[in-house]
Amino acid sequence: MELFSTVLNIRKGMNEDTFVSLVKEWIDTQPFEENRIKEISYAHENDITFGNKELWLCIRKYEAENIMAVRYEKSQADGTVWDTDYVMNFTTNRLAIRLERSYHEDSLRVDARFSTPFFIAILIRHGWIVDDGVLPVSQKPLIIDENNASLLADTMNRKQNFSLPVVYVSRTYYDEDPVDLIRLSRQLKGIAHIFAEKSVFTNRAIKEACGGMNAYYGAVDLIWPGNDLPASRFFYRAEKGEDPMLRQNLVRSLIEYAGSKRLDPLETWNGVNHAILMRNMDEQTQLLKEAQAKKQEAVNEMEDVYSTFGKELEKLKKQAEELSQVAALREYEIGRLREKLRADEDTPVLLSGQEEDFFTGEIKEMVLDALSDILASVPSDSRRAHVLKDLIEHNGYEEIHKKRSEEVKKMFRDYKSMSGTMRAQLMNLGFEISEEGRHYRLCYYGDPRYKTTLAKSGSDYREGRNIAALISRSMF
Repeated sequence: MELFSTVLNIRKGMNEDTFVSLVKEWIDTQPFEENRIKEISYAHENDITFGNKELWLCIRKYEAENIMAVRYEKSQADGTVWDTDYVMNFTTNRLAIRLERSYHEDSLRVDARFSTPFFIAILIRHGWIVDDGVLPVSQKPLIIDENNASLLADTMNRKQNFSLPVVYVSRTYYDEDPVDLIRLSRQLKGIAHIFAEKSVFTNRAIKEACGGMNAYYGAVDLIWPGNDLPASRFFYRAEKGEDPMLRQNLVRSLIEYAGSKRLDPLETWNGVNHAILMRNMDEQTQLLKEAQAKKQEAVNEMEDVYSTFGKELEKLKKQAEELSQVAALREYEIGRLREKLRADEDTPVLLSGQEEDFFTGEIKEMVLDALSDILASVPSDSRRAHVLKDLIEHNGYEEIHKKRSEEVKKMFRDYKSMSGTMRAQLMNLGFEISEEGRHYRLCYYGDPRYKTTLAKSGSDYREGRNIAALISRSMF
């Protein structure tokens, strides 16, 4: 399952030795010792592998197109396989980067901690990535104030040519960054430019330069390249400080955009291997034809030729079997994904709105809760009952909110004070807990719309039950 892909324009002058040395630097800087492969020695071989079956690096060259493909693969104890591919075309000076993982249920979800490969940071540090128009490719934010507000205005109006999306982050009302700019810039290095407002007090000058079209007070504009897509705006929802959900939404949107670009077959590991295989087979076929033409002239010589080429054919056969296995695995993953996404591919019963799941399936469960409640109040032999029952039975109804309500009621039944176990249970349910004097403040998944207070020392046996009822009624 592809997790990430992008193509970068590389400055002229990079050769095979430089490229391999950058890959070695990336491997040597892996944060965990078990992910490093030692004694990598490249001497311009066309096909060479280092490491072992659990962790290996393979370098293959497709000389016909002046391409070098590198795959770094790690297999975990649970069967998960991670592949990182770097395919460098020395003729076009384009580098394709692809991160892949064997199918997993959460492969479709972009984790908020996801960052583009550190290899991109190495390329930036060594100055190998070509500037995107007038914008350098960097892992640091570009600060926008009254002196360079015109750059933001030209970017918003598409007067500047750029191929990577531009993220403009405005300061909040309290003159704070709505997201961790350094972390966001590192997460999106190589696939987006980060513009950041210097101060909330520069907003007037920026607003004048942009004709009032810029984001402000913590909102974020995502400006797409070209003229096909309008800019996207993400709003700041926290009361104060960083909004983690805002950063997660930005990362997810940009990773999905980068992965939506279709790679040329010769910009992928499998595509390069297929091209090498086909070329070798053509060469071997031609050589065999020539050998067969000389059969009558020298039978013994022909037998020697077959002996030599037989080994090559065995190698090609093995590579063909490997590619067949890869293709079979892809077909299996596609089938699983089709089953998972079948409901989305059909005409949906309902369209999602602006609210997002706090956890996987939350909104769907709420809808099914409501259908279940209605089903109990309609005649069992009616058309409405039949339709509602069918929807409930075919959408994986798990009664998650009812189970959560029972868990909360049990926790608060005889509430006197909050124990460490109770705090952990509440946090596992998504509550953020803070202290305010003699009270605790509970905030559901960090959303200020869903909060309540709780005395640190309960004096009334009804208080815990009332809190449980409030949580079940307003948050579940």
